[in-house]
Amino acid sequence: CQTPLTSADGHMTLEVTFNGRDYQVSPMNFYLYSEATVSAISPLTGPSSGGTLLSIFGRNFLRVDGLRCQFGDHLSSPASYIETSIIQCITPNLSGEGLYEIVISSPDQGYSIDNIGEGFFVYDDVKIISILPQNGFFSGGTRVAVAVNT
Repeated sequence: CQTPLTSADGHMTLEVTFNGRDYQVSPMNFYLYSEATVSAISPLTGPSSGGTLLSIFGRNFLRVDGLRCQFGDHLSSPASYIETSIIQCITPNLSGEGLYEIVISSPDQGYSIDNIGEGFFVYDDVKIISILPQNGFFSGGTRVAVAVNT
């Protein structure tokens, strides 16, 4: 069956009929809510080692138990509901450089937001090998060369 069109969020009593006349009232509530939309994510990139605080901005986010950020097909991390317009999570250790689709969900609650823009781009970690020179004037202006290993 399909839910009827309604203009308000909230709990609704579910009634079922098999003959169009006799209705059975469900002991469980059904919750209707406005569709969540995503307007931006920040930052758009992060290292493959993870640990980046990712903020998802939008509207009509719900506070539900078990909220997670999923990256690609398998990797996920716990998400935090900040307010109806912000959800945050820490990126997990991701296997290699590339663009990862993001899905916010709570599988146990049947809640999902999967229209999250272009995704999150992961770059390989960079290790700083040397900095030359290793000192400079506090007034600024010293040119510094940084050598990295990717």
